[in-house]
Amino acid sequence: MGNAVDKIKSLGRFGSKLGLDRMNRLMAELGVSCADFKIIHVAGTNGKGSVCTMLDKILRAHGIKTGMYTSPYLSSYRDSIAVDGRSISCEDLDRVGETVLEAADKLPKEDGELAVTEFEVITGLALYYFKEVGAEYVILETGLGGALDSTNIAPAKVAVITSISYDHMDVLGDSLAEIAKNKAGIIKEGATAVVNVDEEEALSVIKNEVCKKHANIVRADEAVKINSVDYNKKFSLVDMSTASQNYGRIKFSLLGKHQLSNLKTVIATVGELKSAFGFCERHEITVEALGDVHFSGRFEVFEGDAGCADIVLDGAHNVAGIEALEQNVKLYYPNAKILAVTSMLGDKQVDEILCRLCKFSNDVIFTEINNERRISAHEMLEIAKQSEGNTGNYQEIPDTGKAFTQAYDSRRNYDLILFTGSLYMMGDIRRRLHDEGGINI
Repeated sequence: MGNAVDKIKSLGRFGSKLGLDRMNRLMAELGVSCADFKIIHVAGTNGKGSVCTMLDKILRAHGIKTGMYTSPYLSSYRDSIAVDGRSISCEDLDRVGETVLEAADKLPKEDGELAVTEFEVITGLALYYFKEVGAEYVILETGLGGALDSTNIAPAKVAVITSISYDHMDVLGDSLAEIAKNKAGIIKEGATAVVNVDEEEALSVIKNEVCKKHANIVRADEAVKINSVDYNKKFSLVDMSTASQNYGRIKFSLLGKHQLSNLKTVIATVGELKSAFGFCERHEITVEALGDVHFSGRFEVFEGDAGCADIVLDGAHNVAGIEALEQNVKLYYPNAKILAVTSMLGDKQVDEILCRLCKFSNDVIFTEINNERRISAHEMLEIAKQSEGNTGNYQEIPDTGKAFTQAYDSRRNYDLILFTGSLYMMGDIRRRLHDEGGINI
């Protein structure tokens, strides 16, 4: 990576600064208007990335040029920015990065330094690049919350809100109602909101926001029916229908029961794109696209050789995420002997997450990611030892490389090796699986 990438990374020291003024000024300086795109804006606690990935795949399969911006990245900024399913090149990332930094340098400073944040610059970079390459549809995933997230400069005609649960409470609030209100901030005047929210407390807030914005609400669970599902470790066979279309029995490549909710959200969203943008869906194309969707680090299965454990990567980083992971482990690996390797950020619900992880894992290795917000391996070990009902063998191995090697070399002693916790660890583990394990990623 070039100098621009290094400069952008250095902005991370300013942390998170909510608000849209800096972002609007930056986009004006860059000469980019979100009105140039057909935008689908996605917020929620869990499921955002899966929904974005599926929508992107379906639109591309219909011959549409897409831009997709997601977060957080697994390995590098390139993971967050894609056009037609291909990550931005290193050269374009650095070139456009320089352009965005030059624009940011013209904005008011703070103590002589750039006032913009790392996330704002990357968001601006993505949108500038999407305009440059002529993307027609842009799929935007919020970074944090919704109302004051940098992506909320977009006047999206279609807003998607996935599940609502507890995460980032220090910023978004301590109640589901507060969290939902923040995420519902992406709903614009007269837009359509596709909602996949079951919790009444959160749903009531979203409905109120829809009413205030004179918007239209579509409940994904009401719009799309899952009639039956057959599961295996390669794909699911899903019998699905809407009021106007019977999709029949389709092959669905994303694994896990939780993905069925995301699937409903996607199909409901696709159904609204005609009125919003004139999109004409061909159902057979949608079905084919759903059979070939891949999403790294979310219940991602690497099957082991004979006598060796399967390896699963899942960035479950909140309570709802670990609950979904436990459900999927029990579905695909009943009665398995499990070794889990985990690292986490300290601002998460660490106690509850670790308690659940340790209860369904036989043994656990605690390690540390390269992030200043991390909780130490030793602290996690102590929490695990104090958790009621936990009887596994626990180790602290702060060095992620050593933790990976020990787990990988133990494959013949387990049925499943599970890497979980922070999404920031998933990119590192994928690289090691490729470089040290010889696995084709």
